[in-house]
Amino acid sequence: MLVVLVYLGVVAPLRQRLRHTQAILERQEKLSSLGVLAAGVAHEIRNPLTSIKARLFTQQPLLPQGSPAWEDNVFITEEISRLEQIVRDFLAFARPTEPRFATLKATEPMRDLLPLLQPELSKSKIELKQEFLADPLIRADASQLKQVLINLVKNAADALGANGTITLRTRTETQGRGPHATTRAVLEVQDTGPGIPPEVQPRLFDRFLPPRPVARAWA
Repeated sequence: MLVVLVYLGVVAPLRQRLRHTQAILERQEKLSSLGVLAAGVAHEIRNPLTSIKARLFTQQPLLPQGSPAWEDNVFITEEISRLEQIVRDFLAFARPTEPRFATLKATEPMRDLLPLLQPELSKSKIELKQEFLADPLIRADASQLKQVLINLVKNAADALGANGTITLRTRTETQGRGPHATTRAVLEVQDTGPGIPPEVQPRLFDRFLPPRPVARAWA
């Protein structure tokens, strides 16, 4: 009986944890292969987009400015530029650069978001608020961290649709007690949307997961 209790109390949880880790590794390998394939496709898409944009550029001076044909040319050129940006963002996601760590204040990347995103959010009657409860120094890549926060705000806006509030918050959080206690900085993007469906939460950090409403996330 003692042997059985030891097995159930020690060995069984370890085996379960091992199976879980193996499942995660297998999933990451599949996602990595998919990322390489998708990046190759994105690269091939970029080449014809560049050619089409070049042809539109040469045609534009030949069209009467303000004419329907000229306006169509401008519209198509702008949409192609948007597609090119999507492809560039995707390639950067598939092959991310090494972070350039620097010491900065936690509120620094947050402060840039208000003037950058509020005008667009206002069209949907979404308010972007700042709530800086602390401003500790952190080590991070400012550019990459800012992009993460922008993505979180956009996800929150998609979840809200219209008429809501997104709050950018910085605070500190202490873990443990006594001499072993540690304090860390927390950057939050919180919205008044419906939240993340329970069935999606286990796959929250999977790559290429279709966009879902995001209620709150932190980095």
